[in-house]
Amino acid sequence: MSFRLHGSYRHRANNLWDLICASTAVAVRRARGAPPGEVWSLKFETANIFSRYQMRRALSMKSVAEARELIDSIRFNSPLPEGMAIHDSTMSGVKGVWLEPDSKKHDRTILYFHGGGYAFFAKAHINMIGHIACAAKSRAFVLDYRLTPEHSFPAQLEDACAAYEALVQSRCDPRNLILAGDSAGGHLVLSLLDRLRRSNTALPALAVCLCPWTEVGNCTSALYDNDHFDWVQGAQTQQFARWLVGSASLDAQSISPMDFDLTGFPPLYVQAGGREVLFDMIAKFAHRVANARGEITFDVWPEMTHDFQAYGEILQESKQALARIGDAVEHYLGDARETPMATSQDTLLQWHRRRFHDRTQAFVSAAQDWHDYRPLDPSSHCTKGRTK
Repeated sequence: MSFRLHGSYRHRANNLWDLICASTAVAVRRARGAPPGEVWSLKFETANIFSRYQMRRALSMKSVAEARELIDSIRFNSPLPEGMAIHDSTMSGVKGVWLEPDSKKHDRTILYFHGGGYAFFAKAHINMIGHIACAAKSRAFVLDYRLTPEHSFPAQLEDACAAYEALVQSRCDPRNLILAGDSAGGHLVLSLLDRLRRSNTALPALAVCLCPWTEVGNCTSALYDNDHFDWVQGAQTQQFARWLVGSASLDAQSISPMDFDLTGFPPLYVQAGGREVLFDMIAKFAHRVANARGEITFDVWPEMTHDFQAYGEILQESKQALARIGDAVEHYLGDARETPMATSQDTLLQWHRRRFHDRTQAFVSAAQDWHDYRPLDPSSHCTKGRTK
């Protein structure tokens, strides 16, 4: 996997050092045994460990501005799809970027909210969103919402509302509109849906949430179960939560989708990696939507980590995930709505079995090297399910 360096020499040197350390750690681990994920390639494992080192270094810096410079000083090559037009834009005072693939259908629009813990908007994120727009055959407006810790919640929600209103006023029919976001952006998708529903505003046709942050302030033990797999660490989500809430007397629970009234939400399509730190809360949220008789399709790639969709065409699992996004958009916005979505219940059933298995294995792994850890069903690369 090739990469490009940018920015100051200090940031370049730090990134090179972290990449060397990650490569060495992976080589040593593989010499001793199998990788932690049964389907992990050498490139994926190295990039995953490097991202963990980089995020740890970024959050230890004195200023978030410097941390953002570090994040943007290296970019792994997962280029934009060919034929993708990109240009900056401003709507109703909010800034963003338009992505328009050659394959777009003119009546479809995605309003996309990027991830990054509400504190980062990595330049490489645009490439990931470009692949999503291409898979959905839709143009996409990527909102450059205000970031934390400079701007605490609900500044981000206000920007999202302004962007949604601007799109509708520009004659974008909500029946052809898709809300989408990853990680913190997935949280913003669900927060905007809650605001729109409570204000009796026309809702979009579909909401797509990739590895969404569904429980702000969650500090249960399940948040740390996948620390030794994921590049994002459970404790880091607590830092992002503190920045999001800010100095205001805002209860984190009040801005957690887990506690929203889900009545009247449009269809939700949710993806998660079984090895990400947010997996437990995402699965519980999917259960809650199903119990509220909401329409949700929940796809899990058991061996994948947070935001694995960013690997675009490089990784087979991310290619599968992108194709499934296209399936969801075609199903809910297609003329005939003939493309079937998965109807199996296996995803949520396997989550229960995996959760029990992981907790029992914790007693064993405490006495073993963590690279010896094995999933419940290593033959399953992608488990899909729909509850309605």
